[in-house]
Amino acid sequence: MKNRLSKIFSKSNVKSGAKVITFMLVFVILLQVLSAGSFSKLNALSYKNKFNRAYSFLTEPENTVDIAGIGSSDLYSAFVPMQLYEKYGYTSTVISSPHQTCLKSYSFLEELLKCQHPKVLIIETDMFYEGAPEFNSKKIKKDNTSVIKRKISAFLENFSEKRFEDMIETQFSIFTFHDKWKQTKFFSSDDNKKDTKDSVSCDHGYNFNDSIKPAQANDNMNPTDISEPIPEDNLNYLNKMVDLCREKGIDVVLVEMPTQHSWNYYRHNTVQAFADENKLRFIDFNLMFEELQLDIKLDYRDGGDHLNYYGATKTTAYLSDFLNETYSDILTDKRNDENYSFWEESNKEFKQKYNVNQ
Repeated sequence: MKNRLSKIFSKSNVKSGAKVITFMLVFVILLQVLSAGSFSKLNALSYKNKFNRAYSFLTEPENTVDIAGIGSSDLYSAFVPMQLYEKYGYTSTVISSPHQTCLKSYSFLEELLKCQHPKVLIIETDMFYEGAPEFNSKKIKKDNTSVIKRKISAFLENFSEKRFEDMIETQFSIFTFHDKWKQTKFFSSDDNKKDTKDSVSCDHGYNFNDSIKPAQANDNMNPTDISEPIPEDNLNYLNKMVDLCREKGIDVVLVEMPTQHSWNYYRHNTVQAFADENKLRFIDFNLMFEELQLDIKLDYRDGGDHLNYYGATKTTAYLSDFLNETYSDILTDKRNDENYSFWEESNKEFKQKYNVNQ
């Protein structure tokens, strides 16, 4: 044993180990420098990647957003900030990207709170199951596995390629905008400056799409007592988001947007139980098709995964009324406020850009 230890900690091995550690430290520092320089998050607004809409909140003047929504692409397809503003004068933004995870959403929330202090946060619930293993309701049985084995299994299950990618992108934005150097001057001082009111995105994170591709009816929302658990890692970051909002005095609303494929009553039961336990409001639009008069033949853009603009106006109309009825004591109408005149311009631009009337 003594000889083995002396071999492991020999001078040559220690020297080699020190070189590896030094290299890793220099590499990490270099990535941080590059990420902080020419690869700022604000670049996402003009860069055609999956985050270019999600970061639009960075163009909003400081502390002018009252309502923020965070979640996967279901959210940016179904919530229209300009419609909410035109009806009630409430300012909002959508922070959403395809297959957005709870880890990424928590990172977005931290970034948002550096420049905004919303009064209400809408959390889209479909992302709770991003990366979840296939669920078989017929094979539910009592889990007699030890706590340690369950935790190890959950860690390995959750430590997917997608989660690793999110962790890297969260820490080093150079990997988010890995070829941005082709479009910008290296370490340009303008990259890190906030845009002025004149350059605020008229979409405010919404992804306009008026294509129509009908969906097929299914039995996903047939009532059942069975619940599908939220993966442990996703649940961890969900709890972090809720805790952070409570710490900052932000009300949280959970919302599941209409989708024909990725949602079911098993997941509804779990999220409803989470909402009840944490005293949160939960709106599941998949149970409200008749109330909203949603038409699966006309209101989807891709066969049932995401709403088109026509469907989005229906979910936004409901959410607008809900927010006004529930939070009118903390939300203020900005339509006649000169300090928010840029929202009026934004509304005009949105209508002209897409040739629509709210």
